[in-house]
Amino acid sequence: MIPYLPHSEAEIEAMLKKIGVSSIEDLFSDVPEAVRFSKPLNMPDSMAEADVFSEMGRMAEMNKTKLLFTGGGQYDHAIPSVVPHLTGRSEFVTAYTPYQPEMSQGILQVLFEFQSAIAEITGLPVSNASLYDGHTAASEACTMALNARRKAHIMLVAGTIHPHTWTVLNSYFGDLDVELVKLQESAGRVELKTLTAALEKDG
Repeated sequence: MIPYLPHSEAEIEAMLKKIGVSSIEDLFSDVPEAVRFSKPLNMPDSMAEADVFSEMGRMAEMNKTKLLFTGGGQYDHAIPSVVPHLTGRSEFVTAYTPYQPEMSQGILQVLFEFQSAIAEITGLPVSNASLYDGHTAASEACTMALNARRKAHIMLVAGTIHPHTWTVLNSYFGDLDVELVKLQESAGRVELKTLTAALEKDG
């Protein structure tokens, strides 16, 4: 639940006076009377926050947890409680890298620390940040891999890749001298021997 801080009557009156109207209803004066909903909403009485939490918990307990076979990029996973707090920071809520470094030292520092941590965790020499969705992130990863080996022109992709991601990859590399090879999958996995054979074939 999102914390809600109601305004007092004095605060509401001050805000209305500031914008030059006498009541909240005046804010909807442009809406024709014929289309206004004048009846009371069919809603239960208001509840204290603790009571709402209790009721929502009771309703949530009615759900039955089943095994997940959705696939297509949607998998069962756990999100540590610290993650929402970190991703809610202003440095992470936009995919854009700031173009005015003199005004964005904090954001750039956070991105640098993030990329450094990812490189250390994965053991890879490079990492990136400020990406959009997973599909374009996959395309960026392929571009980085190709740039790391200048003479490479073949990209091996797991056959379990999301169809939308595969489409985006083809959009990115379709007109370039890059061959996308989808590895055969079995029961949702790519066998190591399949990857080994493809690597030996393509050098």
